[in-house]
Amino acid sequence: MGDLQKLKQKPGKDIWLCGGGAFAGAVRAEIDEYVIKLNPVVAGSGVPLVAGPFDPTRLTLVDATPVGASGVAVLRYRATT
Repeated sequence: MGDLQKLKQKPGKDIWLCGGGAFAGAVRAEIDEYVIKLNPVVAGSGVPLVAGPFDPTRLTLVDATPVGASGVAVLRYRATT
């Protein structure tokens, strides 16, 4: 069992990863929920949500919260097993 798996077994608060597509890709199998801030701007490139080889993971939308009138939304997804 890896260090992250051991940490997840301990009682306490959730583990949060903010940013870092490369790290998210390395621990992808341990991610239970994705919280994504959607900013309605098309810019052409950016940081991948999860870096690594193509390996689709189905997600289920848990919550969508608009933030004011800006069009920004916070989306919560759970990994579907």
